[in-house]
Amino acid sequence: MVLYIWLKPHSLNLLTINIREVNNELEIETHKTHGILNTIINKEKGVGTMPPVDSVVETFIGTYDNILSRKTPVIYTIGYEGRTLEDFIHILKEHHINVVIDVRELPLSRKKGFSKTALSQALEENDIDYIHMKSLGTPKELRDKFKSKKITFKEFALEYEKYLNTQTEALAKLLQCALMNTCVLMCYERDWRVCHRRIIAEQMKMAKFEVVHI
Repeated sequence: MVLYIWLKPHSLNLLTINIREVNNELEIETHKTHGILNTIINKEKGVGTMPPVDSVVETFIGTYDNILSRKTPVIYTIGYEGRTLEDFIHILKEHHINVVIDVRELPLSRKKGFSKTALSQALEENDIDYIHMKSLGTPKELRDKFKSKKITFKEFALEYEKYLNTQTEALAKLLQCALMNTCVLMCYERDWRVCHRRIIAEQMKMAKFEVVHI
């Protein structure tokens, strides 16, 4: 199993954690820009004798429960089409979502309550965090080509996938957030099969996440 953790405060540094089981223990090799940190975590004793906590280890500790118990991390997706803000928030609470990740490039809506400012305020009032990840949105040129029916959705998906593969920073940040929280990817389309969040979700599946569309 491999985890990718985006380091803070050094936002240009990416941490890779390789995890393998050896004699009923989890052997963890952590690669970062200024060296390699090795440690063993016993599955029964938990973190036990973890080395002094720095920003790398601190980030990792937040994920160790899932690793030790072999729980599959989950990420949700949702579209607000045809939903009121009240219905939308009710669904989030039903699934214990604590972070909404808005993957619209332009987080504006003619539908009341779903533009960035109003939505983030409403979510905050319900103890749900809001993150806008513009770089995971569909570039305007590609959106326009699809809306004008110059390309099919299949062609759109292939082009968006190529674009998404260039957004390594955003994907790493998404992965870190989803490991530490119960997150939902939010866009407009109610049907996830015709929304670009489907392609993002497929990337998360490749990272061993379970994807649930709500």
